[in-house]
Amino acid sequence: MENKTISREHSILAVADLPATPRQRRVVLILAVVQLVAFVVVAPLAEIPLKPLPAFIPSVQAVMFANDLITAVLLFAQYSITRSTALLILASGYVFTALIVIPQALTFPGAFAEDGLLGAGPQSSTWLYIFWHIGSPAFMAAYGWIKDRDGPHAKKYGSAVPAIGWCVALVGILVCALTWVATAGEPFLPAVFAPDRIHMIPTRAAIASAAELSVTVAAMAVLWMRRRSILDYWLILVLGGMVPDKILPIFFSISRWTLGYYAGRAFLLATSVYVLVRLLGETTRLYDRLARANMQLLREHDNKLMTLQAALASISHEIKQPLSSARLNAEAAQAMFQVDPPDLEEVRPALNDVVADVDRVNEILNNIRQLFGRAGTEKTPIDLNAAGHAVLQLLREGLGHIETTVEFDGRLPRIMGNRIQLEEVIANLIRNAIEAMEAVEPARRTLKLKTNTDGSGNAILEIADTGPGIDPERLEEIFDAFVTTKANGTGLGLAICRSIVENHKGTLIASSDGKRGASFRVILPTVHIGSS
Repeated sequence: MENKTISREHSILAVADLPATPRQRRVVLILAVVQLVAFVVVAPLAEIPLKPLPAFIPSVQAVMFANDLITAVLLFAQYSITRSTALLILASGYVFTALIVIPQALTFPGAFAEDGLLGAGPQSSTWLYIFWHIGSPAFMAAYGWIKDRDGPHAKKYGSAVPAIGWCVALVGILVCALTWVATAGEPFLPAVFAPDRIHMIPTRAAIASAAELSVTVAAMAVLWMRRRSILDYWLILVLGGMVPDKILPIFFSISRWTLGYYAGRAFLLATSVYVLVRLLGETTRLYDRLARANMQLLREHDNKLMTLQAALASISHEIKQPLSSARLNAEAAQAMFQVDPPDLEEVRPALNDVVADVDRVNEILNNIRQLFGRAGTEKTPIDLNAAGHAVLQLLREGLGHIETTVEFDGRLPRIMGNRIQLEEVIANLIRNAIEAMEAVEPARRTLKLKTNTDGSGNAILEIADTGPGIDPERLEEIFDAFVTTKANGTGLGLAICRSIVENHKGTLIASSDGKRGASFRVILPTVHIGSS
């Protein structure tokens, strides 16, 4: 379950695929309302003349250049991951905006020269502005039009640099061509500004603004119909910031250096900067998700290694005792053979014990295999009392110096489960009790096993010891993986025990006052076997 969550949460690699949350949509709506209110306030005052600031344009264009270039780089980086053609087009659109503001600022009258640079004519800066405000929405419209047709990104290998390089080169050629048209071809373009370069020619200004407005509104419509991600909402907000700059020349201000003139550029700049800030923020969040996912995968890898080490340690611990016993019995048999004459009557029991020890090793290995293998899923009616007796018989050597009390309810109903798994749970709990009581005096070591019912159709097996007990604050924590109270423990035994019991629809509970031993209760649902 956890891996599926990770995969789903971290499969989003680009802002273009990031769904907009209700909060994010509200923020965009609030900003759009703020824009609208500001426009309603400014519009009646749009023709108020203000002090001419020729340096205003290069300053704004410099911010736009840096802003849109950084935005383009971020979008190209996300394209290199997703290989989305729509993102490639959108990033190219931001490159177009970043590049075209350069000649537009250089050709602006009075910014760097009285008539502008690059051999500009009186209308060069204006026509570059028109090309800019038609081209930028056109790129956004193209992004919105094809983004749902991108389909699965089948080509995710190889370098993305050639595609990005070609797009930047083509956009650069386009900007150079438009600059040439606006400068060398300026005499052949319709005049939008009067000879004083301050007042617009009303009809031509209205036509140019209407053309820009049409492309902008069309792009907004495409993005609105195909909106899916938070990036779509941001782009709609940017296009909305362009609208006042198109409406004011048509209905209100038709002059440079008026309140409406400054306000239109302020609207556009504010929304563009907002998109960059949000894009940086969301990109950082995506990186954070990826970093956390990578760290979690590394932890899972380490946990698997730890689990393997713990499993090997557990197997070694389980088979070490019978192998040691087999060696001792074999050495005893060898010693009896060396007696003259050989004591064959004593050799036979020793060899029988060797065979029993080997059989015990085989049984342990089979139990481990069945515990984690396909056989572990098979369930049959089980006598919990018989399972307890079987485990006590198996661990009889470890219980030699411990007083063991058994109080089994002879009328205990059977439970439905896997015998191997449940015996492993009982054995693990008894071993833990034996190891816990090593810290107390031999005379105080007592192990108690008790079975009964709780009156609700459940069988209960309780295993209690007289060891030092468990800190009451850690009673729930001890069932977590890799948490142990032993100096050399792996921290997996109780976690596996609880998992097995819960797979049997039961409950494993620990209780202790931290002073006088600990008690573990295995609660399992019973079944009623009908007569055949």
